[in-house]
Amino acid sequence: MRFRNIFSLPTVASTAFILSLCLTVGVPAHAFETNSGGSSEESADGSVTITVSVESTSASGGSSGGGGGATTTSSSVETTVKPICYYKPSYTNEQVIELYDDLKDRFKWSEKTRDERRNRLYPDAESYVGQAGQWYKSFCDRTRAEDDEQFRAAVKAFAPGRVYAKWVPAGSPPPIPPVDGKTLARAAMKAITIPPPTIDRNPRLDGSEATVVGYETWVWATGETPSEVRATATAGTSSAQVTAASTGLKLEAPDSQATCTGFGRPWTSDLPSNATSNCTLVFTRSSAHLGGTTPLTVSVNYHTTFTASDGTSGGLGVVSTRTETSIPVAEVQTLNTTDD
Repeated sequence: MRFRNIFSLPTVASTAFILSLCLTVGVPAHAFETNSGGSSEESADGSVTITVSVESTSASGGSSGGGGGATTTSSSVETTVKPICYYKPSYTNEQVIELYDDLKDRFKWSEKTRDERRNRLYPDAESYVGQAGQWYKSFCDRTRAEDDEQFRAAVKAFAPGRVYAKWVPAGSPPPIPPVDGKTLARAAMKAITIPPPTIDRNPRLDGSEATVVGYETWVWATGETPSEVRATATAGTSSAQVTAASTGLKLEAPDSQATCTGFGRPWTSDLPSNATSNCTLVFTRSSAHLGGTTPLTVSVNYHTTFTASDGTSGGLGVVSTRTETSIPVAEVQTLNTTDD
């Protein structure tokens, strides 16, 4: 069986010329393949299983102005990620040996030259003669990067000290590729869910649960509304930590003036009369004209950043959550009297 019959390449002559050109220099000019479009085989896409550990700090309590004491919850999930650069199934060792024997004959190489040039791309191939297994070649897929900068950085990190192909004995798992920091960070973001905010408020009039026109209505975060979420994605020796942090609630309601610079302060009956909150609403009109209740939209914006073990860092944009609740707003009539 000759080389031309076992490889699905254009022609032996053109392939030999490319390999000869690459191998003439001291370091292979084509150290690994790159793909600028399309997709690789689904059965050999280099997917890596990663672990994402998540810690969420509640907004209730702490320096953000909430109450009840901040709590931290932890969880862990597994997911898969497709790295930009990975190892793709290639030739059997028998094919590699035959390829370089063919090149030796065509280019009149000595056995020493053949072995040197073969070992630059397929290290110690001769020692695997008769063994079952497969070579995995280096491969970088541009379609998996968000931009050229990320792609170049991934290729640069993948290349130093790495050879064109790695030998994997039959029954052994494929080589695990490194995963760049931004890819890990994006995977961490996809693996976590930031819950929408939940709130409480005061005053609540007996019977109707209504607040009052012209009076400061305190609003504060409750339950598991987070002030900060941290997610750490780990793949082998690579890791990336994502932090999603917010400075507070945003309140929007018709016929109201909102002031909110944090997550609010819970109202309790034992607070002094001059107590204040950093998150309040003042309604200017009752909700009678709105059907009996006024819609209150509460949203939280989380600014996300990441740092990774490969030295990369940066922003990942803003994640927004929101919820809507209905508040009855009453107008209380007062009568002032004086003695003559």
